[in-house]
Amino acid sequence: EYGLRDNSAQQTIRASHLASCGFDAAVWEIWPYLLSGAQLHIISDQTRLSPPELLETFIDNKISHCFLPTALLEAGFDLFDNNQLNCLKFILTGGEKLTKSAFVNNHKTQIINHYGPTESAVVTSSYRLSSENRRVPPIGKAIDNIQLYVLNKDLSLSPNKVIGELYIAGDGLAQGYLNQAELTANSFINNPFSAGKMYKTGDLVRYLDDGNLEFIGRLDQQVKIRGFRIELGEIENNLADLPQVKSCVISDEVKADGEKYLAAYVILNNDFQQDKNIIDELKKSLKKRIPAYMVPSYISILQQLPITKNGKVDMIALKKLDKTLTDDKYIAPVNKTEKLLQTIVAQELDIDASTISMHANFFDLGGHSLLLLTVINELKTHGITLGIKMFYECETLREICQSLAAQTDSSLPASMESLIKLNNNTKARPLYLIHPMGGRIDCYTKLAQKLADVLPVYGVQAPFVYEHRFEFDDLKQLGEYYAQAIMINQPQGPYRLGGWSIGGLIAQQAVAVLNKAGKEVEYFVGFDAFMKLSYQQKNNDLEALKQVLAFLRKETELDENFFPADIADKSIGQQMSLAIAKHFGEEDKEKQQAYSYGLNFGMDIFKANIAIETQLITAQSSLFIVETNPDIERIKSGWQEAIHADNNNYLFVEGEHLYIMEGESLEQITKQMSADLQKLD
Repeated sequence: EYGLRDNSAQQTIRASHLASCGFDAAVWEIWPYLLSGAQLHIISDQTRLSPPELLETFIDNKISHCFLPTALLEAGFDLFDNNQLNCLKFILTGGEKLTKSAFVNNHKTQIINHYGPTESAVVTSSYRLSSENRRVPPIGKAIDNIQLYVLNKDLSLSPNKVIGELYIAGDGLAQGYLNQAELTANSFINNPFSAGKMYKTGDLVRYLDDGNLEFIGRLDQQVKIRGFRIELGEIENNLADLPQVKSCVISDEVKADGEKYLAAYVILNNDFQQDKNIIDELKKSLKKRIPAYMVPSYISILQQLPITKNGKVDMIALKKLDKTLTDDKYIAPVNKTEKLLQTIVAQELDIDASTISMHANFFDLGGHSLLLLTVINELKTHGITLGIKMFYECETLREICQSLAAQTDSSLPASMESLIKLNNNTKARPLYLIHPMGGRIDCYTKLAQKLADVLPVYGVQAPFVYEHRFEFDDLKQLGEYYAQAIMINQPQGPYRLGGWSIGGLIAQQAVAVLNKAGKEVEYFVGFDAFMKLSYQQKNNDLEALKQVLAFLRKETELDENFFPADIADKSIGQQMSLAIAKHFGEEDKEKQQAYSYGLNFGMDIFKANIAIETQLITAQSSLFIVETNPDIERIKSGWQEAIHADNNNYLFVEGEHLYIMEGESLEQITKQMSADLQKLD
């Protein structure tokens, strides 16, 4: 009934039958039209995978309704975007994520995007594309008698714009898999919201404000590369939004040595077909949208994507394409320093040194913050001292060596290494964002890129990240350490500071130091930031470790059963290993090392004096609080004590504390901060 109504099926229409009978979409193609008495034109195997021949067939037979698998529609998109195509009224599509928006020239053909697994009678949601929306289209709303739930891991409902897994219930749901009891039990579970079962799709989605669902990707498309968890769908969405890109696919692949990397396969819009620098331009554009570790190491420009007999992208064929993972324009080292850096980077990344161009970027090659420490230490054994910030602030290996040669002032304090410039803006007074509990500033990368047109952004990282041991027993001392670096980097005010979580409290102490030095602070921002803590100072490592873990687990005190009974008899190293295994799960050695760094720094913070009197901040201030934070009242109370009432601004954003720099909450933050900061200039 829904198919008949939604497809406007009636006797006068002419529909095509293109999908293979083994593809469940064939059900949607055949029965609505046969039941309405319409004509059904069967497309030959030779024609159905050729967009030009399809177009000719549709015109010759005056086809008014057709189904095209997503990959096939995108392959022939420009052909069908033809204002002379008078007969075709509807194109139904589905099977994969659609990255194209509505036609620009052909206003007579309506595209309807469908979503639905075989387990739920082919289609569960649909969305009619609009020429007013040029972004990647959603998968729409549930069709008749179907219920769609977006749930967290604990099967609770996710708020709007927060990513969760899609579950399907309703009349179209199958009973299970024939003769596969275990698979059925895992996939078809009891519905906690109503009677019956619901199907666990494994698809990641989120509800938009208008009630439509946005498809993000598959759970099994969540990949881990160099210690980072990555959503392939998020990269694909950002790449597809670029004006140069007609369609694209992202794949995680494996080199001969077993290391994973990201590959992108792109079809360009016609206006960019002759651009010789297109790959560099795509990478630069992506770096403004997503962190460097999410930018594909390999981008291939194709004329069309390979398609299977069912009209889906042939991922096996894509992965067989020859690939070069390094810069095509090889630039050789010209001195001993460049040669040494090339050799050490090749050794640590397990890459053939002869393929590493001096115009390559360390992070594009596969480097990350943990490997940086190894590279820097290895350089030290050769008498070369490089700061970690050089790798972040220099685009190429050659620029790193040139910066080293230009270093003439060795009297700068170690605290200067805490400042990492996160975007390339040089036109305004910078914003300094102090690290959260983990000590690292990677979390600010996306925000910094989104603010790149507004002002420079510096991340302020903890001393341990660059292997400087700074001992403190009071958070005021940490605030002084960072303020010293900020004043050297920017001798004259006014200043702009902020921080996430406990970073807000440390930033507050840095403001106190700046005020004492007679410096003006004109802007202060907090992201779920604590202006005061309720915790008491801890007297030993184990108690501090327990407090850090309780904080991470959102508990007032750590569950007494978290550790074994004899935990106090173990060394702090053993205690840390148990904590990492229990809380974070089994991880690779690099990730374990990262966790231990963060836990150690958190322990230092909880052992330090935290009975700090709040300082009155007179700067224009904004506090972003996630709506789900259980500590909202304490956060607001501390903020009210710290900020002058006339300059106080609360803004609630969607999401969770640990993901405030992701998704829709990041968009809300960026929009508000851009408006606030532009008023100051």
